Amino acid sequence: MTTDRTQRAVEPFSYFPTHASAISGLGGLHTSPDPNYCFHTHYQEYLPGIVLLRVRLAAARATHGELAVRAHAYRPDSGMDVSLVAGSRTPLEDLDGSDLEIVVRVAAVPDVQYALFGYFSEPSDLRASGLSIVAEELGGESPEDFISSDTARSFFEATSVDMPNRLMADGEPNFIRPVSQALTTGQIGSAEYAASWLEIPEVDGIPAWRWRQAFALQSLETYGVLRNGANGLLIRNGQLPVASIIAAHGCSLAEIEIADATYSEADGGVGNPGFSHLGPEDIATLRGQFDFVVALSSSHWFVDKPAFVNFVASVVRQVLRGGIAVILFDHVAIADHPDDVGTSRDGFVPQRGDIEQLAVRIISHGSDVAQLSFAEGVGTNRAIMPICPFGLIVRR
Repeated sequence: MTTDRTQRAVEPFSYFPTHASAISGLGGLHTSPDPNYCFHTHYQEYLPGIVLLRVRLAAARATHGELAVRAHAYRPDSGMDVSLVAGSRTPLEDLDGSDLEIVVRVAAVPDVQYALFGYFSEPSDLRASGLSIVAEELGGESPEDFISSDTARSFFEATSVDMPNRLMADGEPNFIRPVSQALTTGQIGSAEYAASWLEIPEVDGIPAWRWRQAFALQSLETYGVLRNGANGLLIRNGQLPVASIIAAHGCSLAEIEIADATYSEADGGVGNPGFSHLGPEDIATLRGQFDFVVALSSSHWFVDKPAFVNFVASVVRQVLRGGIAVILFDHVAIADHPDDVGTSRDGFVPQRGDIEQLAVRIISHGSDVAQLSFAEGVGTNRAIMPICPFGLIVRR
């Protein structure tokens, strides 16, 4: 994830340089065919991430009317029409000569160009001594996180995740038909769970240890990538039986063990996709070409929320288009009070809202996220402890 922040001026009248603006005295010298036209910028590309387009009217005066500002997106050479991606409407009553600023927020993606179009949505007598537009590019996204026609495709494309119009699932978590879900008492108490993946033993007093591995395997099988010839990556801390089970299904499996904060190139080093000892932040340096990735993470891997979000984005980036990422992490399942924060002495532990935000962000990159299903604390749909595992399923 990049953190670049830049500002640049955008010429307000560059799209129709000869057209006079409906704001008296501004724009070109010739009357516009649209009497409500105020300004229109050229289409241009911005850094991936959030862009704040700030429109400033100097010494603005008006007694009535409304100014609409629309952000249009256009993908060159796509054959697709311009689309509306953001906008605002600003009342113009009783403007006394102070500067007026209007901010339009755009989530920019690579290879897409954006323009601002301003017009009177209601007739106005607006006057201003000048009009300027500044694009503030906050960045925050890597171009590699977005899906495009250039993203290499898997030969073992996963079954599409069940993704209706709602991000949240209606039913409680079900182990046999997994979505992105939390560990609940109903799952580990079910006969289906007990009869599944018998190669993974029960560990007394640690139900999460078996569930995390079984959930990963069930997800790979459900979405159709646990099959002969598929190429996978396992990211974990310590030897786990899940690795041999994946290999027994005919998959080629690379393994990365996340080491403590101190490790050396002699342990495996960055860039070796085999059995390597890396730090969690080093996943971003890899250039994976995997049909699936399973990441069994620990909260102590993440010092804060950005580290957690970066890790998830880096894991998804290792997957070929059409492949599956299954990412297991601890989350706050039972909050002691509303002000609970997700950072503990052992590292960052996301809460429900953090996971929802993360899912929306991944979807904005062009990937699919299986619906989210949390423990609601009713009946069998209860968490077994305040901090419980959550399995996120992403189809790239």
